Amino acid sequence: MAGSIPERDGEKLYNTCTVWNPCGDLIAHHRKIHLFDIDIPTMKFKESETLSPGGKLTTFVCDDVKVGLGICYDVRFEELAR
Repeated sequence: MAGSIPERDGEKLYNTCTVWNPCGDLIAHHRKIHLFDIDIPTMKFKESETLSPGGKLTTFVCDDVKVGLGICYDVRFEELAR
């Protein structure tokens, strides 16, 4: 199962995905980098009005495999996956 939660850090709010190992230890957390903003005649939605962007790529190792994390709109930016 995967997903994300709102995370407050000081005055900022992030869309954050956490990764926990079987022992219950936090091994990684990713703050969504690319916020989705749209303002067209039929719709306005701006994540940036509430959330702050994360600032770095997040990876972790699981069974000798390096895994990268991205949240929602992050996956639209191929350089993140490279």
